[in-house]
Amino acid sequence: MSPRSSKKKARTEGPPPTLDVYVGLLLFSVGALIVGIPGEGGLRYAGKVGTGFSDRALGQLRARLGRLTRVTSPFAGELPRAQVAGATWVRPSLVGEVVFSQWTKDGRMRHPSWRGLRPDKSPKDVVRES
Repeated sequence: MSPRSSKKKARTEGPPPTLDVYVGLLLFSVGALIVGIPGEGGLRYAGKVGTGFSDRALGQLRARLGRLTRVTSPFAGELPRAQVAGATWVRPSLVGEVVFSQWTKDGRMRHPSWRGLRPDKSPKDVVRES
C-alpha cells in the first residue's frame, strides 16, 4: 500500500444522509439554492445546492419562490459573499430535502443534491441531523 492510499478515508456503506432544509435564497442566474437550518441565533447557512434539479422542477421552484421574495437576508450571521452574489432573497417558508455526503468542519453540507420540496413538513420540524 502506498503512503498516499493509506491516508484515504474508508467510505462507509449505506445510504447517504438526507437533511430537511429551509429554502432561504434562490440564485436565478445559476439555478441554485442557498439553504439553511435552524441554529443558534436563527437560520444558519448550510450550503449551496446546485444539482439534482430537473428543468421542470427548477421552473416550478422559481415560480413558487418568486412569490416569496424579500429585501433582506433571512440568515443569522455572515454568509460567504461569493456564494450569494447576485442572489434574490426569499422568505424561508418552504422545506426541501437534500442528500449530501457529510458535514464539513464549518457546518456545511458536502456534495449536496436537491431531492425536492417536502410539503408534508413544517419549517418548525427542520433540525440538523448527524
